[in-house]
Amino acid sequence: MHLYRHSTECPMAIQMFLDQNQRYWCFVPMTLNEANQPAQMITMSTLDMKMTAVRAHDEIDPLIKELPKPPANYHFSKRQYLQQYAFFLSKKDLVMPNMHLDLYNARSLPFVSSLA
Repeated sequence: MHLYRHSTECPMAIQMFLDQNQRYWCFVPMTLNEANQPAQMITMSTLDMKMTAVRAHDEIDPLIKELPKPPANYHFSKRQYLQQYAFFLSKKDLVMPNMHLDLYNARSLPFVSSLA
């Protein structure tokens, strides 16, 4: 069990996963100041919506409601909420992430060791 817990608690492993699977950044909460930056205030019309498979709108709300709430003092920006909606609308949750990452040896990788 400790091996599985490592990948969810190690900042370097999480950073490496997100760098290789950027579609998941919308699920990483921000501080309130970051979430309120003008760059985070977009509308659905300005969001890039290149989608192949589309899920029905009434199927998306239950998926979004199941997302864990951000910890205290962290929030999702308006941009992130729209990206999350687009993520589920385009069925990206059914696509496997990049699994060719050695998350257990993240510290030994040169591009990750600079994050420590």
